[in-house]
This record gives sequence, C-alpha cells and structure tokens, in this order.
Amino acid sequence: MGYLHQFPVDVLKIDRSFVSQMFLDENKRELVKVIVALAHSLGMDAIAEGIESQEQLYQLKSLECQYGQGYYFSKPLNPQEAERLLNKSSMAEKFHRQDSSVLLKI
Repeated sequence: MGYLHQFPVDVLKIDRSFVSQMFLDENKRELVKVIVALAHSLGMDAIAEGIESQEQLYQLKSLECQYGQGYYFSKPLNPQEAERLLNKSSMAEKFHRQDSSVLLKI
C-alpha cells in the first residue's frame, strides 16, 4: 500500500487467494470488498485474479469489480492461441487491452 502514492498506479489487483476463499471465509470476502472500494475511491480499476466459477464472477460483479482473469474464462494461452480465441469468440468485444495484458471486463 505504501507504493500507491510513490508510483503511477492505476489498477489494484486482487490476489487469487482472496478470490478463491470469498465464499469460505467472511474476512476474505470483506477484504475483496474493501480492495474494490479502495480502488474506486482512488480513481483506479480493480482486477480480480483467479476467477474459477460463475458464482465468483457474479459476486465480483456485484462488488463492481471491473476486470477479471482466471480459468473460468480460459486456461493460459500462448499468443497464437489467444488470437484464435479472440477472432472466433463472441466474447471478443468484452476483452480490453491494457499495458499488453488481455483482461476480461466483467
């Protein structure tokens, strides 16, 4: 957190360890909620890592987390596989490129 004012940070990433435990641990769920709120209050986007289920996706959307990544969307892909997926996927319009990372707007 100390780096938030020292560097040009515009995104807060929510670690997969919090996302994976959201439904098992109330404290983890509250931490996710607070991280998203902190990002918004500082004018930043929030990215959730490790989304593996529709339930996690819906919970994150309800918290207004803007972006997500994880196996729910796709396994890790090399550049050629990612391009093929984006070219033939109806989800292509939902993808957003930011600093060479492909993120799914949720």
